[in-house]
Amino acid sequence: MNYTWKKTFEKGQSPIGFIEVYTSVIKGRNVTAIVNYLPQFPESNYQKDAHITMFFEGQRADITDGLFHWMYDDICDIVKLNEEMKYQVSARSLNYLFMQTFLVEKMPDFEYFTHGDYGFTKNE
Repeated sequence: MNYTWKKTFEKGQSPIGFIEVYTSVIKGRNVTAIVNYLPQFPESNYQKDAHITMFFEGQRADITDGLFHWMYDDICDIVKLNEEMKYQVSARSLNYLFMQTFLVEKMPDFEYFTHGDYGFTKNE
């Protein structure tokens, strides 16, 4: 494919995780990928997990299965390249990489506000 991902935003720290935003124009359509590297916790043996939320400007008919897989393969490669810089424990690779895609008529204009984690108290 003839496109590149441009990192437009990065924020975070180990205790709360990291957020990265990448943008591209693919087949004439604006695409934004938000990568959330979740924090690591001792209770989960410092498991590495990440989420990708992708916004694709267009309708389902505008995106072929092949294009969908190429976009995700590319952004997943970026995540794999960055994971060693995001996580303190580097003994193993990501456990899970969760992905979701939203098709939008027009790319939303949004700005970062905040991120973090929320702990639940276990009743024993």
